[in-house]
Amino acid sequence: FGSRVRGGSPWLSSFVAMVEQLSVAQPAPAPEWNMCRVPDEELLADSSAIRVVSCSGSTLLTGSAKPVVKVWTIAEADVVLSQRLRYGALGTTAVDVGVDGNTTVVCSDDGTMGLWDLREKARIGELPSDISYAWKLKFLTDGVGLVSGGPSGSLCFWDLRTRTMISELEATGTEKRLKRQRVEEPNGESKDVYSLAVSSDGKMLACGRGSGDVSVMALGTSRWIGHVRAHHGVASSPVRALSFHSNATLLSGGDDNHVCELDVAEWAAQCQPGEARTPHLERFSAHRGWITSLIVSPVDGTIVTTSWDSTVKLWNGSTHAHIGSFKHTDSVWGSAFAEGGHFVTVGADSQMSLYTPKEPAA
Repeated sequence: FGSRVRGGSPWLSSFVAMVEQLSVAQPAPAPEWNMCRVPDEELLADSSAIRVVSCSGSTLLTGSAKPVVKVWTIAEADVVLSQRLRYGALGTTAVDVGVDGNTTVVCSDDGTMGLWDLREKARIGELPSDISYAWKLKFLTDGVGLVSGGPSGSLCFWDLRTRTMISELEATGTEKRLKRQRVEEPNGESKDVYSLAVSSDGKMLACGRGSGDVSVMALGTSRWIGHVRAHHGVASSPVRALSFHSNATLLSGGDDNHVCELDVAEWAAQCQPGEARTPHLERFSAHRGWITSLIVSPVDGTIVTTSWDSTVKLWNGSTHAHIGSFKHTDSVWGSAFAEGGHFVTVGADSQMSLYTPKEPAA
């Protein structure tokens, strides 16, 4: 239509341009969720926080300062307690479920890592770890490998079949003897591991450090792609939150209240062994307090961030536009996506907030 009137009157040309502009597909509306709060009554009675959360399918796991991890089943707008994993005398710093949806690893305050079979409701073993290298943990995508990190600054790789550590890599990228103390740089900056993330294709591993650095490793070669100062603070800005947006993009959240986006695929392609390159970072301010967790929807790429400022915020995965906010009554400490687009947030108010996608209007 427009090609037939080119060179005609200015009014007609303007009208055609307007019609063509209106015919361009409009962006899809932002997704919306219903939220319901489910208290952990036992923790609420003690004013105890829910520290950590993990999801697999419709199964939800939560940990606190008490020596028990609770296993819940997600219903439409509720969560129902199904079992308790009791252990030791200390609280939980991390919990993760393998790709089989059954094998679970729980990390305690003393660095002990216990193995559980959810279907059998039984503890099936323990990894010989301690607090120096087990604050945080993540399953690898093969289902039999696990990575952990802690105050030592190293990444420790475990084989769950033999329940042994198979290697330990320090922040410089060298394999080394086990040294069980905190690693600090000459300038006093700590290399403590505060967060871990594995890409869905299993090719990349990222860790967030107490110094504000984000480190990225190629898992196939166990080679560090590099380290970049993603977050800055007056003293330091620990990176408490990490998530791969895709196999090519990494998102981080730190104590500087910002989210950073890093193109790790481009960074890896540019870096040669022994060569240091600084990647390009995109940053946006997200909260008024520390960012404590960050997750990405596997359905539509929506980004969810939680914060010490008691808020849960949702962001468009492509534009980083703010598309929604929710609140807890105290600091929010963790988040996780479940099946069907549901996600859960937990925190110091002893509450589990369950977010269910709204049905689109007819």
